[in-house]
Amino acid sequence: AIPPLPYASVSSTPTNHFGRKNLGYLYAAHAGAELIFDFDDDNELLPGGAIPTSFDRGRHVYHARKNASSVLNPYKVGFRAVQMWPRGFPLDLINEDDESITIDPLEVEVPKGIIQSLANHDPDVDAIYRMGPRSALELPYNFEGGPPIVLKPHTYAPYNAQATLVTQEAFWAQMLPMTVHGRVSDIWRSYVSQRLLWSAGLRLTFHSAWVVQVRNAHDYMGDYMSERPLYETAGELIRVLHVWKPTHDLPSSISNLYIHLFEYGFLEAEDVVSVHNFLNDLASIGYCFPSISKRKSGKLESSGTQTPAGDVVLTSKCDT
Repeated sequence: AIPPLPYASVSSTPTNHFGRKNLGYLYAAHAGAELIFDFDDDNELLPGGAIPTSFDRGRHVYHARKNASSVLNPYKVGFRAVQMWPRGFPLDLINEDDESITIDPLEVEVPKGIIQSLANHDPDVDAIYRMGPRSALELPYNFEGGPPIVLKPHTYAPYNAQATLVTQEAFWAQMLPMTVHGRVSDIWRSYVSQRLLWSAGLRLTFHSAWVVQVRNAHDYMGDYMSERPLYETAGELIRVLHVWKPTHDLPSSISNLYIHLFEYGFLEAEDVVSVHNFLNDLASIGYCFPSISKRKSGKLESSGTQTPAGDVVLTSKCDT
């Protein structure tokens, strides 16, 4: 018989739910993984391809909009899919022009954190896009290649759980909320995680496709109904996240943020319990949470390191 997993998260994880991936994340971390590739069963590596563990030098994206919180469409800005937007992108911004966006080419290594691979053939788009006219909204679609796009702090973009590489420093960011539909869960996770990544000295990167997706059969109207929170409240979630402030350490900040989002109605109380269990499980297996700083994030230099912003030093909680 297979022994039970020794995690508190088991009791707070429902059966037959997308969020059961959370137990796999914990198991991988417990086994000593340095990278986790989070993917769906209908994605395949491109012919002759492999999951990269090192990356080309890329471009650092600066969002020059005047308002303090910004949302970027990586399909359009980074990979020239000018009519396409990712699932979870605020619908009121899909026709926004590019005048507020600048891309500064910098010879930098892709920083640690979360690296989202695009998916060729059947990219991750929402049900509204899928039900649109193919003469205007192309599918199937293969992205143009190009260097990776690294998002500057306070620039948001939705990423998914379909082809995503996570470095060990960001394992804490992987918990999927379980009181929302699976079509919403990974997107809510992406926005929540980004609010904390920057404080931990980590980044979100979008990379040209490593995978091709041949999508399982879906009911598009069913997907539309499941995705309604994305259409109706993604922009408000980003606004709430923007004004929220982290506390003195990363686990406390994550817990407090989940409570904050419960109070605003984005998540339910069960998710507050689940993230508490997930964080405790990580701590119990010896995971080292990165330290966080409340100081302003520095910019990336050509060396691939951050320039000081008040001499911020990012160290692990376990570096003592």
